[in-house]
Formats: sequence, structure tokens, C-alpha cells
Amino acid sequence: RNDPALAGLNPEESVAPGECDGIPQASPLKPASAPEADCQNPSGCLWCYHHRDIDTLDYVWSLACFRHLKILESSRYCPPTKERRDPHPADHAIKRLSEKLAWFRDSNAKRRGWVEEALARVEEGRYHDQWAYLIEDMEGRPE
Repeated sequence: RNDPALAGLNPEESVAPGECDGIPQASPLKPASAPEADCQNPSGCLWCYHHRDIDTLDYVWSLACFRHLKILESSRYCPPTKERRDPHPADHAIKRLSEKLAWFRDSNAKRRGWVEEALARVEEGRYHDQWAYLIEDMEGRPE
């Protein structure tokens, strides 16, 4: 409501966890090999100028699950020998999601509790509805 970048616009649900205005614009923080902001790729939202975090446990849980999915994706990638030093795009997402979770953890006691709860849920195999089917598919779990 008070964000000058979104003033006068109705925020929409983002394809990644969060909200946006639906107008992709790369942030200056975006690494060159990270996915482009395009409102279709959830990882691209992580470096979109218009993407906004939501101050809730549900959002933090979704971030933690999205990070877990990207860790699974990166761990299964076996690059050709000549590309072994290049970071996988998922590695950029993992770093950015870890930064977001660290911000929530370090901001105050209430948010720290959200991060602790979210990470505990992931460790227990309780995934956010937005990511559960993808994580379970990557893990090879039966439905």
C-alpha cells in the first residue's frame, strides 16, 4: 500500500512467492547468468525490481520450499567438464532465497520464529502447496 514503486497499482500474485505489478524489470542486483525477469519464471522474480516480499509465515515457508526445490535441482545437475566452473542458474536462486530468509531471520524475533518454523517444516517433508508437487516429483515420492 505504501510502496512508491507500486503506487496507484494493484499488486498481483507473483509466479514466485510474493507480489508484483506484472511488469517485469530486471533489478541492478541481477547476476548476468541469473534468469531474466519475465513474469513466467519464478526464479526470474527474485531479481525483478517490481517483486515484493510478503510479511507472513506462509510467505517465508514458501520461500524455504522454493529454495529446497532449487537445491534439489542444482544437486541433480551434472555439467559438461568445460562448464563445471560456471554457476547453474539454480545456484543464483538458492543464494538469493537464502539472503531473503536471512533477512527475515535477522529482522526481529517474530520473523525469526517464522524462518525456524518454515525450515523445520521443510526438514519434516511438509511442503507449501505452491511447491509440494514439484518437490515430491524431484524427490521421487509416491503421491
